[in-house]
Amino acid sequence: MENLIHKDSSCKSIPEASPSETRGQTRISCPPQVVIGLDTLEISLHLSIQDYSIFDKLSFCKKEVQDTFNSSVAFNFGSKEFFKWNLQRTGTKLYPYVLRSGDISLLLSSRKGDSTIPNCKIEFGSISSHNDVFEIYRMLLAWLHCYGFTVRKEIISRVDLACDCIGVSINDIHVSSGDRWITRARKFSVFYEDWNLTGIMLGKGSMALRIYDKAIELKKDSYKAMFFYNLWNLSLTDDSEIPITRVEFQFRRDVLKQFAIPVNTVKELQKNIDTLWQYASSKWARLTNSSVDRKNKNHQRSESSPFWKIIQSVIFNLPSSPNKRLKNVVCKNLKSLRDQARGCLLNVVAAAGHDPADFFGILATVQDIVSQDFSEFMTDHYSKFFKKFNVRLNECYVGF
Repeated sequence: MENLIHKDSSCKSIPEASPSETRGQTRISCPPQVVIGLDTLEISLHLSIQDYSIFDKLSFCKKEVQDTFNSSVAFNFGSKEFFKWNLQRTGTKLYPYVLRSGDISLLLSSRKGDSTIPNCKIEFGSISSHNDVFEIYRMLLAWLHCYGFTVRKEIISRVDLACDCIGVSINDIHVSSGDRWITRARKFSVFYEDWNLTGIMLGKGSMALRIYDKAIELKKDSYKAMFFYNLWNLSLTDDSEIPITRVEFQFRRDVLKQFAIPVNTVKELQKNIDTLWQYASSKWARLTNSSVDRKNKNHQRSESSPFWKIIQSVIFNLPSSPNKRLKNVVCKNLKSLRDQARGCLLNVVAAAGHDPADFFGILATVQDIVSQDFSEFMTDHYSKFFKKFNVRLNECYVGF
């Protein structure tokens, strides 16, 4: 699904409040830019397996990587490798084989497809989920079909729906005031860092609402920051101080199966995604314009805050662009890796006895070291280089 961006620079759609209404209200002077999308998607599958010999290969490669200190090894199913995987050295309780490609995880078991427990699970992380996850999923199913895996049953285990409000500070919308919420959740948590509000959480487990400062979160993860600032049409350098407030609803299987509308399969989710959002933002949790007295039976009539009205107006299923393309997104913190490499090389040139003012001498030594070490590694230990390079390559990109 395409990520949708709504912009409005007129600042006229929310009327000014009267003097009697402004006391303690949410401070939003104009509609913010809003970017929406899925943030997490987990799907359990019952697969009919045509050729079980693939599990012999998986078992052999898993044992091979367990005999080393490596955490994973590049794994190829065959020649039709649109998705390139790293097989992890350890599995999970229900899935012995865990393969990862970027932030996509493919969990497999050799159980029969008619077992009560699914024999496959697919998990999409935040980057692939924001990069047209429905199209990626269709391509993944087609790829599985090429290797004799046929879907018998498909069940959504978890989906997180997200809305990023650009230009809205979490400190200005009163989300930390428990008496402003009308909700069916029984748990309410507020989070601070260095005594600054960073987020809140309503509910837990089967259904939850998280509202948090996305810009602060991304400062801890620069490769995700590059992706999301590009998604928001912002510059990570010039716009890093712009506040970004994320509103995120989490639905797990226990809740999804209770809806009257079907949300069992990915197609049903895609069709009914707006109904989920409307239920969550109108019936399950609502931020009001002022404090509410929960003992008063009429508290449900309290007006939603201007900020929450924007959240309730979000629409996921807008017409998508016919010429959209999946992006090859890097899933590595390149800046951090280059900083580490520079620090190591600094130790080497210092140990070589260079004077810090010897600019060209230091550059020449660094170039010689990198060229010599990589040349020897690629020629004298090509098999080891090839394996390690493929693992790093499969870690770098989202699925393709």
